Amino acid sequence: MKIEIKMMTDNHECETCGGNWVEGGIVYVDGKEVLRREPVAYCYGVPTFSEYDLLVMALKKIGIEVTVDGNQFQVYSHDDEYHGFKLDNG
Repeated sequence: MKIEIKMMTDNHECETCGGNWVEGGIVYVDGKEVLRREPVAYCYGVPTFSEYDLLVMALKKIGIEVTVDGNQFQVYSHDDEYHGFKLDNG
């Protein structure tokens, strides 16, 4: 199995708010796209996803949950699919 992540960035400059820079990307598993989070920078509350976030979100999407010291890995930017996704453990 091969997992490939292609990172993307976007930035936004605002005379009122200042600058903002965000990350996102596409995750492929064995050449098939399983997750896409294109970054869109704007003034406030912009979700940004690191390569770690993207990897954990993609793994959860294919049925693998990641824990760190017994706790679920935290993706801090809200993502409707990731945060609402429930694994069916039988």
